[in-house]
Amino acid sequence: MSTEPSEQDKAPDPKPQKSHPVSSVRQILWTLCAAVFCERFCFFLLISVLVLFLNERCGYEENLAVKIYGLFISGCYLMPLVGGRLCDGVLGPIRTTLLGMMVQTAGFLMLHIAALVPLALLLIAAGTGLFKAGTQTLLGCMRVESVAEQNRLFSTIYIVVNVASLLSPMAAGLLTSGPDYERLFRWLLLFAALGTSALWSLRKATVDRKQTEQEHHENESATKNRRLRLALILLAGTLFAAGFVQSHSTLLLFVRDHVDRKVGQYIIPVAWFGAGPSAMVLLTSPALASVFLILRRRNREPTTMQKLAIGMFVTAFAFVPICGAVYAASIHHVVNPAWVISCFTLLAIGEILVAALAPAEIARITSIHHRGRWMSYWFVATAVGNAVGGWVEW
Repeated sequence: MSTEPSEQDKAPDPKPQKSHPVSSVRQILWTLCAAVFCERFCFFLLISVLVLFLNERCGYEENLAVKIYGLFISGCYLMPLVGGRLCDGVLGPIRTTLLGMMVQTAGFLMLHIAALVPLALLLIAAGTGLFKAGTQTLLGCMRVESVAEQNRLFSTIYIVVNVASLLSPMAAGLLTSGPDYERLFRWLLLFAALGTSALWSLRKATVDRKQTEQEHHENESATKNRRLRLALILLAGTLFAAGFVQSHSTLLLFVRDHVDRKVGQYIIPVAWFGAGPSAMVLLTSPALASVFLILRRRNREPTTMQKLAIGMFVTAFAFVPICGAVYAASIHHVVNPAWVISCFTLLAIGEILVAALAPAEIARITSIHHRGRWMSYWFVATAVGNAVGGWVEW
């Protein structure tokens, strides 16, 4: 997926100074893609069955299992605060990412022992936070030729994340059977080991912080409203997350109670609708890229900030079909799944424009020495949005 900025975005972009050979950037990108896929596959594989695992394997009451799940997710989004500081400090983004993957692997090992599950989840959440901050900061620090190329880096990683989130719930259904989670443990460790191996090959790679900082000073003088733009981006992240989280909460409840899920004699599982947003991201990305390509050729492509605004508008509009579905359900009780699919399609467009491009914009307008912490603030904004969205009742 490539959503390149228009000439307005390109104008203040300084003349590139060579830091990495093109082949080096590509090598880092594809190695990082492999690591991100492995890490995200493990993460989504775990959370898709975590409540069931805590209840069936560990013996926690259902209410307690749900609370632990909520705390775990919150920790995953708050730990990037620590990861961002490490990225800006002595470790740097590559070593922070590697450390995060290793900490997660230690947590996966402890899941075998029921008494160590709380500690295991703490380690996994900490490792996830370090990994998130490290990968996003690394993408922002990689030396690229233009803003357009930087957007492509973030968009590529985001597509990889959605592929992992689409495949992992399906794999979870095949790997788990009642209280037997041994096969799931083995797959977690396998993919964690693969991700760690990929990152280990990058341990000696470096980012030219001096060159990039020089560019930032040139860019900063042309961007007087930098802090305002950062505040608006974080606000957009919060509002987007509050709306998007409904696809895994209230919308699934609506699907369970009011959507016709029968296909012949088969009933589609409710959980499969949870993979709907990721599936639609993969389907709509090429179409959206083609639209922006046509606009770019006509010199009408919107700027990155304008794309973020469009994404927020589309996200808000995504719930219009659900309003129609609610009205139809009040009459017929059961409605056509096309209502929900329409909502997922619009949410996917909003996700591509907001969640994929916002970190790239943050990386472009922040100082190299503070980029890690600003990336961590993006995850905190997402955490706040998820918390706000959790208060929405159907």
